[in-house]
Amino acid sequence: GPVAGGLSRMYVDWVKIYSLRSFEQARVEFVHPDQQEQLPLNNVTLLLGDNSAGKTTVLRAVALAALGPVLDQSGYMPKSMVRWNEGEARVEASIRVHALDRSSDTVASDIVATTVTIERRGSRELLRPEKAISELAFDDESPAMLVLGYGATRRTEPPAEFHSATRRKLRALRYERVAGLFEDHLGLTPLEAWLPKLERDKPRSYCHVLDLFASLLPSDIRFTGHLERDEYVFERGHTVLGFSALSDGYRGFVGLLSDLFFHLCTGLVDGDDPRDSRGIVLIDEIDQHLHPTWQRTVVASLTRALPKLEFILTTHSPIVAGTVYAANIRLLTSDEDGVSHVETPNKELHGLDADQVLLSEAFGLRSSRAPDFVDQYDALARELEPGDWQTSVRLLKLLEQGSAGLDASIEAPRAPAWAHRAKELIKDSPADFAAVAAKDQQTGYRTTSKQSAKKKSAKKKSSAKKKANSR
Repeated sequence: GPVAGGLSRMYVDWVKIYSLRSFEQARVEFVHPDQQEQLPLNNVTLLLGDNSAGKTTVLRAVALAALGPVLDQSGYMPKSMVRWNEGEARVEASIRVHALDRSSDTVASDIVATTVTIERRGSRELLRPEKAISELAFDDESPAMLVLGYGATRRTEPPAEFHSATRRKLRALRYERVAGLFEDHLGLTPLEAWLPKLERDKPRSYCHVLDLFASLLPSDIRFTGHLERDEYVFERGHTVLGFSALSDGYRGFVGLLSDLFFHLCTGLVDGDDPRDSRGIVLIDEIDQHLHPTWQRTVVASLTRALPKLEFILTTHSPIVAGTVYAANIRLLTSDEDGVSHVETPNKELHGLDADQVLLSEAFGLRSSRAPDFVDQYDALARELEPGDWQTSVRLLKLLEQGSAGLDASIEAPRAPAWAHRAKELIKDSPADFAAVAAKDQQTGYRTTSKQSAKKKSAKKKSSAKKKANSR
């Protein structure tokens, strides 16, 4: 039953989804810190899949299951959630709840089953939640029952346009925290709207927030914590930049962190460290606007900086996908009827490069190269015959140099080794040739250079021997 009293924090073990948008029936299991199986990344689940495969729907399902009763009274109106031609949708979930007793620092853990139904009534949809997991969910000032959700269209609200009182009239705080998953272009809480008050009222917690910024921003930029001309400033090298002068990538990520830290600090006593917060954080397109260099580290840095939060993320980035383990990944696919399915990868992705990830089952590409280039390559590969060293060298140059290889000169000394390899490689399809030839290129170079070095060495020895004999 519902958990009462204490400081309740929660994780989600799994959700079952019935007739919700593209899903007929699916079960999605999540990774969180309380699980018995300890993983290298033990607090993150990454959802991968094509557009319309259902990634955002899974995030919404978690929010609905965890906050259903609160959402019903908060301004949330279901829209286009029930699968076409179905009368209702249902989400079931297993929620792991902690009731923390501050006096003894002991944690009582309980697993609560919850169900939320959405009924279709004509053109309307009605939310039918069960009883709340905890009465604390209705207390906006409590840090308990924390669920935060960030949609793909998130943006940081300019400070002059941010009015928290107006927002509260439209949405209760609990719903506002996840509204970005259900509404487009919802503004995030800017730093100027809350950080000055935190610095004034809770200076020790403010210092923890500065530490969090330092651990999560790339090393080439620093958050100063100083307000100048009504906005917070950052240092990049010897340059001072206001928030509005940052690039889209920095503004987007700093804006996300600002909103996240604001909600983590709500209800904390001064000195409480937001890094100790437990709860669920849902982020659609974590890689949004981020340079590939940043994509390589964003998941690990975020999950390690806030190790007690459960993160459920989506991405289209093969770089991000290659930074987590297969155990952290859920693949969402659509069948011919547009029905979504969920599975875990059979092969490990962690440590693979972007090309390898794109060609894996997680993305399913035949090639990461431009389609017109692949067509040119395939056409040339079909012309290859045993002993045709010119075409084999041309193919290898295409693999190495891209379209520039079409006009590259062909160097005959490399031909024998490559032509011999080509006869072995071109067996079943151009793709087979491409895969093995790509691995074989350096061997071809090394073989040629080694043979050349041996010939030169032998020639020198022979020349020296002749000179010695002539004496």
